Amino acid sequence: MKASIIIPTYNREDALVNTIENCLSQDFKDLEIVVIDQTKQHQTDTTKYIESIKKRIIYITEDIAGLTRARNIGARNASGDILIFIDDDVILDTNFVSQHIKNYILNNADAVQGRIIEDDSEPKNKPQWIDNKIRFSGSNNCISHGKTNTLTGCNFSVKKTAYLDVGGFDERYTKSSNNEDSDFGLRLFKNNFNIVFSPEAKLKHLRITSGGVDTGIESQKLSLSYYYCELLFARKHFSYPVILYYKARLMWRGIKAIIKLVKYADKKALTALDNQLSSK
Repeated sequence: MKASIIIPTYNREDALVNTIENCLSQDFKDLEIVVIDQTKQHQTDTTKYIESIKKRIIYITEDIAGLTRARNIGARNASGDILIFIDDDVILDTNFVSQHIKNYILNNADAVQGRIIEDDSEPKNKPQWIDNKIRFSGSNNCISHGKTNTLTGCNFSVKKTAYLDVGGFDERYTKSSNNEDSDFGLRLFKNNFNIVFSPEAKLKHLRITSGGVDTGIESQKLSLSYYYCELLFARKHFSYPVILYYKARLMWRGIKAIIKLVKYADKKALTALDNQLSSK
């Protein structure tokens, strides 16, 4: 069984280098690393590093930035039986790939959601699950095995045959691209593919604020692409009454985001005035 790690990247430097280094250090030997780089121009050190390891990876450059598109390009260029999708700002144990592969051998998995550890995330006992009212329960920082019907993009894997069966990622999810991973997972689940959660297939997600798919978006919840992607997901998978209810929830999120932004702006204005007074 061969595995392919697929890493879409956009405007990342040191984090990307560290992620690739972690991938090159895996103890699973039948492995290829596919990097889809949508960055216009890297810093000098990053460029030098990429040039030094190009023979050890499949390196693809793309002018048009888009997460779902990059993932599909990576999958098309991957030769692995198992496709492992990660972000470009993660830390992996050396057995990360081996732990993913183990679930296909022992648990008859078609897709595997791995544990995602973040600084502000507390461990939970149940894997994430999405109900018929578009509410998420459980967590991907889960310490227990189980089943799930959704996926989170920075740490999951899938059989290439299953990926092809459901048609890959929906490239209509653009810019912020939120819920593109949940959409993919839910399509797998609806087509009766077995999605398992593995706490051992874990990584640390750094959530680097510079670079990434959100480049240029100061506040996701004040961005058109955020609401577009949320409603695309809702309209693809849920009933009309649920969509209406969800639109109301989105409106409330927008109101709270504006209130937060105004408070933050006012705090900055007060700080600017205080600095002016103290300099006199």
